[in-house]
Amino acid sequence: MTLIDMGAKDWADDDETPLFPSLAGGWRDPHNFARTWRDARGSAYAWITARTMRRTNLTAVAEEYGTEQASRQGGHAVISTGADITNRYLDRPLQAPDSTSALEKLR
Repeated sequence: MTLIDMGAKDWADDDETPLFPSLAGGWRDPHNFARTWRDARGSAYAWITARTMRRTNLTAVAEEYGTEQASRQGGHAVISTGADITNRYLDRPLQAPDSTSALEKLR
């Protein structure tokens, strides 16, 4: 089930209701969420950790809006360290971009 299936398009912008509430209906403690996530993912998705989810999300934000916004999205205290977020959290492409035109000028 996706968030759209859950009615996400109809949610108010200021709705801060948790998607996966605690048993009491409030926000989950991060440590308890990790345990719940390990149980839910099972062995088939054992490679998906909080870190891989964070990297995926911050990479998507950085590709769309730049590293400064990704740094803000990640809640980093120091925003000016674009290199820091790139080295720690962003996925690197498997292949470098085509730089042929710049390199041809060196002939």
